[in-house]
Amino acid sequence: MAELTRDTVDRALAEVRAALDRNNVQGAIAALERLKQDEQIEVFDELDVEDQAELLPRLDPETAAEIVVELDSREQADIAERVDDQTLSRILDEMEPDDAADVIGDLPEERRQRVLANMEEADDVRPLLIHPDESAGGLMTTSFLTLRPGMTAQEAIDALREWSPDDEMPYYLFVVDRERRLVGVVPLRQLLVASPGRLIGDIMNPFRVLRRELLAGLLLGAGLGIIAFARAEVWGSGFSLSLVVGLSVLLICTWADTIGSLIPMLAMRFKIDPAVVSAPFITTLVDATGLAIYLTIARLLLPELR
Repeated sequence: MAELTRDTVDRALAEVRAALDRNNVQGAIAALERLKQDEQIEVFDELDVEDQAELLPRLDPETAAEIVVELDSREQADIAERVDDQTLSRILDEMEPDDAADVIGDLPEERRQRVLANMEEADDVRPLLIHPDESAGGLMTTSFLTLRPGMTAQEAIDALREWSPDDEMPYYLFVVDRERRLVGVVPLRQLLVASPGRLIGDIMNPFRVLRRELLAGLLLGAGLGIIAFARAEVWGSGFSLSLVVGLSVLLICTWADTIGSLIPMLAMRFKIDPAVVSAPFITTLVDATGLAIYLTIARLLLPELR
């Protein structure tokens, strides 16, 4: 932490503690609210858990949620134990479902049900509570599924089955570390053909993924290209046009598989969320470039188009 920020935190911490010593809770809240988010978290973390429990119900629920989510699991459990059900429910409603599940999962069963009953977003959290935090299911959210490098392929497939997305199955799955930072992607096809005991960290190796996707695209394209060539010949299209169709299918399949694995990797390299460049973007790009590939091959092989 920069010296200026550290000084700011120290002064704010002293001001908050002095206000609490005078039973001036509103003064302590005002001192916290003047800080930036990272400074608020630092000051709050330095307070005794009793002082934390005194302040938390009086903070804006969104601010409280941002602070609580940055605490370690032991601190979260301590603070959750000391605030009332209504306060805890309001704070949890402002969290991502998987973060809220981490907190609720440490509560006694009876209180867990009370807190859930008071939450507006309980339906998003309940499915995540049947899994331990570090299990495959514990890595789910209601929007997408994340994997860990140390998981096996079988554990990831089991998690995917339990997740059961409402919309179409994703082509790529995101891999995160223990701080939930994105560290890689895994093509769904590679996950399905991997040996059950193989680690996700091995499957997501970028160069290996790219090579396998290229080979898979070539094999798929060759098979479909032969079928397309034969069909065009049967229809009497002529050898040259049939060859254009067959080669186009081969190259488009190879290109589609390669670009589908390359784009998420490039997105991570430039710190762009891969979800932004997921299936719809890749599909649009492949469709547009596929047409260009077809027309280029036709121009090269059909004399009448030159």
